[in-house]
Amino acid sequence: MKKSGLVINKDSNMLDILVIRESACGGKCESCAGCSGEDKPLIINVKDDGRFDKGDRVELNMDSSKVLKYSAMVYIIPIIAFITGVVCATIILGKYNVKSHEFLSLLFGMLFLAISILILRGIDKKISKNTNDILTIKKIN
Repeated sequence: MKKSGLVINKDSNMLDILVIRESACGGKCESCAGCSGEDKPLIINVKDDGRFDKGDRVELNMDSSKVLKYSAMVYIIPIIAFITGVVCATIILGKYNVKSHEFLSLLFGMLFLAISILILRGIDKKISKNTNDILTIKKIN
């Protein structure tokens, strides 16, 4: 997946790159009247390796398979955690004839969901330290 961008800010070790995020239809179809099918700016923060200056045009190349893998992880893990929490609590509490076990099962599902989000935040911190594995940047002349 390739995108072009513009370095709009350079701090000590970080770059802010302005990328225009295109709508799914490209924003140029006549059927988009009023559906906000417009291109939107997006600012990406990446580590600076010293090759770029403010105002440089760059090309961002992302490994599509890794992006899809991480996206799937972000959506699937919380859903699985929630369902696991609800099902396990329903089975366990149902065996002991606990009153209002449906509500408690929902609470356990929410607890498992919260735990999965905390785990994903930890994974995100590890991934963000290694952005070079996912994103490569080169200067456009």
